[in-house]
Amino acid sequence: MWGGNQLSPRPCDTIRLLIADDHAIVREGLRRMLGGTEILVAAEAATGSEAVELARRLEPDVVLLDIRMPDMDGIAALREIKRERPQIPVVMLTAYDDPTWLVQAVAFGAAGYLLKSLEPAELAASIRGVVTGDALISPCDLAAIIQHLGTEQSEITEPLTGDLSKLTSRECEVLALLVEGLTNHQIADVLGVAASTIKTHVQNVMLKLGASDRTQAAVFAVRAGVGRHG
Repeated sequence: MWGGNQLSPRPCDTIRLLIADDHAIVREGLRRMLGGTEILVAAEAATGSEAVELARRLEPDVVLLDIRMPDMDGIAALREIKRERPQIPVVMLTAYDDPTWLVQAVAFGAAGYLLKSLEPAELAASIRGVVTGDALISPCDLAAIIQHLGTEQSEITEPLTGDLSKLTSRECEVLALLVEGLTNHQIADVLGVAASTIKTHVQNVMLKLGASDRTQAAVFAVRAGVGRHG
């Protein structure tokens, strides 16, 4: 099911959200949780294939995607969405704290992996954060995941179309530190500059690599050999 063929006019600061979950009660609960915020639930999907179609048609600002769904599971839907609309951040929202799915989700371009036990304020903050390119995966988990992806000879990662040669020397330094799972403030401390400067560098890196979020940029870098030590 979905919320219409076109998105309604909205204030420029509104975040348009697509929710995909096969349980109507979950979708309604998420809608209520986000009520009164600037996050507009613009459309809903009950299957993975519906999520792919709606993402293609409506191009929302963020997709919130369950993993266990009929017709097409969330990981397969994630892969299709990121292949067709790589600029759209996708966040997995699931009841399963499964490291295998977490690795697969990051490999296919998920910006985050959240559990359904999180608080309403955490959900809203996470959605806001991913729109600005923030990491929703802890630095420790991210470092472990991208190390795994860097050592596994796997073909599960969809390549980005970006070009590392477009990055400045400073942006390459920032990207290498993203691979280590560092936050903007930690990178700023390492490089001896302001966190606001690092935020700008990260945004430029994502733009040049065609990544929708810093996690995707880090995975791209690992696949390209950036930050890996032999």
